[in-house]
Amino acid sequence: MYERTSKDTHLDTIWYEMDMLEFSYREFKQNAPQPQSPQWNLLIEGFLLHYRNLIQFFSGSEDRHKRYKGNDLSTFDPLPWAKRQLTKEESGTIRVPGEKLDKAYSHKISNLLQHCTVQRVEPLQGWEMEQMYGEIEPLMASFAKSFSRTTGKAQATLDSTANSTATVIVYKSGI
Repeated sequence: MYERTSKDTHLDTIWYEMDMLEFSYREFKQNAPQPQSPQWNLLIEGFLLHYRNLIQFFSGSEDRHKRYKGNDLSTFDPLPWAKRQLTKEESGTIRVPGEKLDKAYSHKISNLLQHCTVQRVEPLQGWEMEQMYGEIEPLMASFAKSFSRTTGKAQATLDSTANSTATVIVYKSGI
């Protein structure tokens, strides 16, 4: 049986999303497969999926929270994952920019990934991944300053900088 990485807390879910966004972006940039190959498409779609999940989380949409009856983790209701309210500074550096990215990208990404839609054909959507990553990176950095990882679990990552398939285990200190 196959399963994604386990998560002990809701905060671990957000860290998983950030890890997967960073992994898919880094893999695409450093080890880009042949254009239009299944691996090429998989990395782009992985990037977009985790990007959308994060901008929707960061934006804290009240409408989305109501639509999913409180089952949606977001900055709208931080108690389930942060065990506290956001500070004014955190709202300004995470939620407000998240709202802008959510408005700019969520609908377009959802039309591509959520289910089969007519928008998948025309017009062909190009994705400025460098720009998109540059826009979300400051939000992830602000989030990381305020909300550290909650588990002492090892984080396994693929060391693609050495063009190796070796798995590197990084133990987070202070957790």
